[in-house]
Amino acid sequence: MSGLAPLGYYLHERLVAAEVAGYRQTRAVVTESRQVVSPPLDSNDDSMESTVVHVAFRYEVDGQFRDGDGVYCGDPTPTVTVNAPSVLPDYPVGRETVAYYDPRNPSTVCLRQGYTGGTVVLAWFGGGLWALGLVFLLWGTGYQPGLLRVLKR
Repeated sequence: MSGLAPLGYYLHERLVAAEVAGYRQTRAVVTESRQVVSPPLDSNDDSMESTVVHVAFRYEVDGQFRDGDGVYCGDPTPTVTVNAPSVLPDYPVGRETVAYYDPRNPSTVCLRQGYTGGTVVLAWFGGGLWALGLVFLLWGTGYQPGLLRVLKR
């Protein structure tokens, strides 16, 4: 079943992308931009450091100023862990940028629309592993579709 998880995640990301396509643009000013490196859980393991970026900003909707802290639309957490170091230079404190907000709920806001392309790779890789596992499972039970009969000869 784990091979289906990336596919489910990919489909979720596509639904989020479709939803945020209706978001409106507004002007925003970055008020906080920082990178935090969390130490590994095990003090003997240097490879498990976690880098996150937190970006806070002030934006205006209908003449009212609001505070936001979401980088990617649809992301339940305001911090960024994937490609975190490459996100930080785009949002120095004081920079004017574009924010996207949900017109039905202006407190739902983000700085980047869409999703990261890595989910496509995960979906194909996970789906491929799932399909390969299914082929071996069927072969192991004695069921041999046409292609496997040809390969076995």
